[in-house]
Amino acid sequence: MIKQVAVIGTGMMGPGIAMLAARAGYPTCLIGRTEGSVERGLAAVDGAVAEMCAHGIFRSEDVECIKENLAVKTDLAEGVKDADFVIESIVEDLAIKQELFAQLDRLCPPRAILATNTSGLSPTKIGSATKRPDRVVATHFWNPPHLVPLVEVGRGEETSQETVERACHLMERMNKKAVVVQKDILGFIGNRLQHALFREAISLVAQGVATPEDIDQVVLNSFGPRYAMIGIMEYMDMCGLDLIQAVHSYLLQDLDVSAGPSPLVQQKVKDGELGIKSGKGFYDWTVRDPQKVYGRRNQIFLERLK
Repeated sequence: MIKQVAVIGTGMMGPGIAMLAARAGYPTCLIGRTEGSVERGLAAVDGAVAEMCAHGIFRSEDVECIKENLAVKTDLAEGVKDADFVIESIVEDLAIKQELFAQLDRLCPPRAILATNTSGLSPTKIGSATKRPDRVVATHFWNPPHLVPLVEVGRGEETSQETVERACHLMERMNKKAVVVQKDILGFIGNRLQHALFREAISLVAQGVATPEDIDQVVLNSFGPRYAMIGIMEYMDMCGLDLIQAVHSYLLQDLDVSAGPSPLVQQKVKDGELGIKSGKGFYDWTVRDPQKVYGRRNQIFLERLK
């Protein structure tokens, strides 16, 4: 039975995950490396809570529940000593995650489930650093975690059915839609689909077929809204698989099948054009307002949560 939760990492994902666990009624410890990091984590929680309240999704009792249940610590051992479920949300580096999981294996109670919020690294490899691989599972939240409904629950090769079921139960208590990834596969489901789309979009820009602006207009004004309401497997059945087969017979062979990062992306990274964080990527963010884009993104999820 899950009674206490610990979340490790105060960056982009951890604070929102901890907030959701606290709101669900679990005493939750958000763990950061320094006092400054936990202060930033709490500020992120406050921002997310304020956003949810402003749109009528959280009420006063939700705010009180979060305040009552959420604590912060910089001492890892102290933060996880009584945890039944630990969610790691640190840098996306296998070796660093394995080092942390080896520590958690020593510090956590034997009953504790150790979960990773990796975007697609192998839970089997992460769990191999522990003596409890049956209790290691992926819980991949999507950014921003307090808004996006999905969590992918990913099995490692030795993850037990009980661990999967308890992880799914916790996600559902946190008002998430849990989808089980039945095999250990890089990228899980969502990122494999998403990065296949990224690869083709980058290829079209690199070939001069379309500008980044036009690529985005195609997505925003056609299949983007469609797939908010209809699943892709449903849509293929609606079209008819004979039509899908006919299109695939000539189109698939013409799609990008490169096995590594695009030369265009590699050059941009080399030039320091990393996107919003550096002021330029595919767009010039010195003349575009990132907050407007974040607001547009968040508004859709907020409306769905109401």
